[in-house]
Amino acid sequence: MSDWKKYKTALDITGLVLLLAIVFNLYTKEEFNTDNYFIVDRVFVEDHGPFEDPRVVYDRQVMQPFVGEWFAKVYDVDNVGGNRIVVCQGTKRHNYNPEDVVVDRTLSWYLGVECALPTGKYMVRTLWEIEGRGKVRETSNVWTVAPLGVS
Repeated sequence: MSDWKKYKTALDITGLVLLLAIVFNLYTKEEFNTDNYFIVDRVFVEDHGPFEDPRVVYDRQVMQPFVGEWFAKVYDVDNVGGNRIVVCQGTKRHNYNPEDVVVDRTLSWYLGVECALPTGKYMVRTLWEIEGRGKVRETSNVWTVAPLGVS
C-alpha cells in the first residue's frame, strides 16, 4: 500500500471517530430543564405608604436541591420619558432546598437590601440562575406607593 493510501485511510478513520464522538455527545447530553429544579408561581408586592417596607408574596417551588444566584431590580414605572429607572437592586447566591418554606416576607428581605420608596408606581424583575445552566425570570405586579387613603 502506498504512503498516500495509508495516510488517506488514517484520515478516514480519524474523521469517522470524530463524527461518531459528536453524534454520541448529542444523543447522550441531557437537556437542562429549569422546571426540574425551580418554579416561580408569582412575586406580588402590596401597595403601601411612602418609605414603608411592604409585604411580598413570593410563591415558588424547589423541586430538588441546587445552588443558584438571584438578581432582583425594582423599577420606577412612572418615570417621565418612558425609560424605566432601577431604584433598588439586590443579588445573592443561595443554596435552595425543597424542604425550605418561604412565608410572605418584606421587600427588603426579598431584595436583601433596604428599599425605601417615595410615592409612585413600581415593579420588580427577578432573574434566578440555576447552577449556571438555566435561568428563570419573573416580573411582579405593578404596585403603588401612596400616602394613606390615596390610591
